[in-house]
Amino acid sequence: GAEVLKDQAMLRDVVKAFVELGVRGRKAHVLRGDGRTQEVSFRLSRQVDSFEIGPENRGHRVPLTEVSAVYTGDSAQAKELTMPGLD
Repeated sequence: GAEVLKDQAMLRDVVKAFVELGVRGRKAHVLRGDGRTQEVSFRLSRQVDSFEIGPENRGHRVPLTEVSAVYTGDSAQAKELTMPGLD
């Protein structure tokens, strides 16, 4: 009932804020293969169909249709991943 509508409204607000910030672009820190972090730029496309992530002026475009999973930096899976273009 009312609780579900409240949860849906909250989720809609979170997604809207994420899209607005993403389209504008923001800095993020990613975990490199050597365990250190590196600052990168993250920018969501205006069509919300892809994002670009990477060091300034060397971003890597990723279509959202190719994203199959998201891992946090603490997970074992995240520690095994690499991203082209990072030092």
